[in-house]
Amino acid sequence: MTLLNTDFPAAAEAEFEAMIQNAEYCRHFAINTAEALAEAVTVVGDLIQPDSEIRVAQRLLTLMGVHGPDRTPGITIAQSDLATMCGLARQTLNKVLTGLETRSLIARSYRRIDILDAAALSQLAHHDERAWR
Repeated sequence: MTLLNTDFPAAAEAEFEAMIQNAEYCRHFAINTAEALAEAVTVVGDLIQPDSEIRVAQRLLTLMGVHGPDRTPGITIAQSDLATMCGLARQTLNKVLTGLETRSLIARSYRRIDILDAAALSQLAHHDERAWR
């Protein structure tokens, strides 16, 4: 089996060919691919959500999951980056975050969002009953 990309260095191609002969490497590659696909499907699902508040709640929960359950529930992120991830204007995101903060679901500081009530945020994120019907 050879790779179609002719720009791929011959030494790297030989290493790749040897690597794919190992079933354990192939298994890990398949697991990583499946996890990446699951994350991509989640992101697309979040982005098609028409309600900005629900979309932001979903993205915050996803980002919180990346940090893991044993870590602090804080997310280090610029609000402009979060706005881009949610497909929102910075001003729209700010309104949504202000609403979440007013209800004591989150707390904001410089380049950081702390999740104060993950259960309530999760309930909000899954509130839209129209989704996936």
